Amino acid sequence: MKKLLLVVSLVVGFISSAWAGVSVPYNYKLIESKDYGGYQLRKKRNDELYVVIVDLQKVNVNFGLVDKASSGNSFKKHYMYTWWNSYAISNTYAMFNGQFFNVKTARTTPLSFPLRSNYRNIVTQVDPGQLKTLKIYNGGKSAQILYDYYSYYLNGSKELIVGLDPNVNKGKNVSQGRFYIAGVHDNNSKLRYLLFFIAKSKTQYQMENEISRWRIDIDTDVVMMDGSGSAQMKTRPKTLYADGIPAYRRLPNIITISKRLW
Repeated sequence: MKKLLLVVSLVVGFISSAWAGVSVPYNYKLIESKDYGGYQLRKKRNDELYVVIVDLQKVNVNFGLVDKASSGNSFKKHYMYTWWNSYAISNTYAMFNGQFFNVKTARTTPLSFPLRSNYRNIVTQVDPGQLKTLKIYNGGKSAQILYDYYSYYLNGSKELIVGLDPNVNKGKNVSQGRFYIAGVHDNNSKLRYLLFFIAKSKTQYQMENEISRWRIDIDTDVVMMDGSGSAQMKTRPKTLYADGIPAYRRLPNIITISKRLW
């Protein structure tokens, strides 16, 4: 019977998951697990594509690591290794690039879309675009993915970041760095799990097809984040700098994932 169940699992193309609702394709190898499965880092076999899976009930996600410049509504850019070496502590699990920004500026830049962290607004102005909003509320333990951006989305949110609708054309046929955040609901229909998909070099179609393999609805449950050379990830076992022009960019905002202390 055990052999039969294994065969069925491989035919369907999924392995068992620690969470209700999260379907992990069988060819994603587990690299690291923390907090009784509340944090997992997985890598697609034979590919530079990583997925960090977070249970918001067990792990903390913070959108607001910034270094504000002395003048104006601008933020200092730093290399990912500088952010990690300066701010990562023993309970830090991962860092990702955060909000969209002006790549052409040298050492400081405004952020393109609203950003909120620890119940504090960091940026409220909005550049035009076809947007999606990721909001974390309920003390950081639940989330929503919302169409567009409206200022009332800030109400009750602990963390909030605005990205792009996946239907926006960001070089659909160009192989470059890609970064998406997806949400998965639990059995009570609450968006409890966040999945951070990052790839060194994929077309937009390839990346979205890969996310769909996880049984995630691209139209309703996914936010497209800054890609190309901005797509960067640092964890203790793995680091990824994505392809783009320029690559190895300095970044003005970092998403951190860490052990929940409350």
